[in-house]
Amino acid sequence: MCLTNDTRIRINITKPDGYDPAIFELYLRDLLAKGHHNKTSDLNAPGPQLPGYSPMPHNKSDYNMGDYVGMNHDYANASYEVRQKIFNQHKTYSLGLIYFMQNDPRMPKVTKSHMVGWGLKVTNLGLIYFMQNDPRMPKVTKSHMVGWGLPNDEFVDTDHWTPALYVREARRMIGTYIMTENNVVNKTRVTDGIATGSYSLDSHSTQNIVWKGMVKNEGCVSTAEGVHPYPISYQSMTPKHMEAHNVLVPVCLSASHIAYGSIRMEPVFMMLGEAAGAAAHLALDEDVMVHRDAK
Repeated sequence: MCLTNDTRIRINITKPDGYDPAIFELYLRDLLAKGHHNKTSDLNAPGPQLPGYSPMPHNKSDYNMGDYVGMNHDYANASYEVRQKIFNQHKTYSLGLIYFMQNDPRMPKVTKSHMVGWGLKVTNLGLIYFMQNDPRMPKVTKSHMVGWGLPNDEFVDTDHWTPALYVREARRMIGTYIMTENNVVNKTRVTDGIATGSYSLDSHSTQNIVWKGMVKNEGCVSTAEGVHPYPISYQSMTPKHMEAHNVLVPVCLSASHIAYGSIRMEPVFMMLGEAAGAAAHLALDEDVMVHRDAK
């Protein structure tokens, strides 16, 4: 989320429609149990952690936090109407949490004061409102949240709110070759590489589970251990022989969930797209199936 604490351009966070502080109960309990957090994520925590911010030009900040865990599963296959509903749910959630942190009396004072006055430009409304306003938020957390609001010069055509969700991962092809974690950590190297990946293994939490009487975020992965530049197979862009012979898929290519968390970077997509374009030219020029290009 992109926020600002510049009073000249800040739009204060107000209680979003559909705001329900009960949604943030696990987050609050975790804060009360552990106190002030100095890091932006915790693999063992039941909710979003105390947000850290990255300075950006013009007195703004990129807040990489606020996942509405598990509520995005239906998005990829949903109709446009259902996608809009999911979008609205995420918007309400994010701003609601900030509002909660800024206003709830149970919030730690430091966190609340830091968040009041900041505003954002990406996903979820209720999350912000919650953190800024809910009386139960620990005071240290409240003081951290006070001061943040929406930048009035961002997304001016959509009420200063992003018109699109950040969809990192959705449907992918099951093709000739599937890239996996073993490829990313160089345990298995392909011989038909047409692009190079190098980003760490990275996935946000996918669901909340109960484990030994505690609520956990499941699916969060963030590690660069064992990851070095690795080749991406040409065949991960080609469909199975029996399904098609004139299609190349450079973005929604064949890759496992873990492998795609590394492959999904824009420079890699540029390399894959260039390779796909060259392969398509060869297939047309030589009148062969795209599968033959690897040879």
